[in-house]
Amino acid sequence: MNTIALYLSFLHLLRIHAAGEGLPPYTASDYILLDCGSSSDSTSTDGRHWEGDSDSKFTPPDIQIATNASTASVQNSTITQVPY
Repeated sequence: MNTIALYLSFLHLLRIHAAGEGLPPYTASDYILLDCGSSSDSTSTDGRHWEGDSDSKFTPPDIQIATNASTASVQNSTITQVPY
């Protein structure tokens, strides 16, 4: 009888763990939107704030050798400029 109770308790705990019950949801410590290659911050049409990563704390230390900048030959007018 004790074996059955122990087994049922184990199954209940396994179900709780598998369902994620009792665990708090993940909360990000930072929410950062990077506008890669931009030297200034901008706001998109939906109100999100984008940080330019050029000359910022997000710029890699070896930026001169790690970068390959390019410009689109055609910009579709239906695509917003920020963050693209």
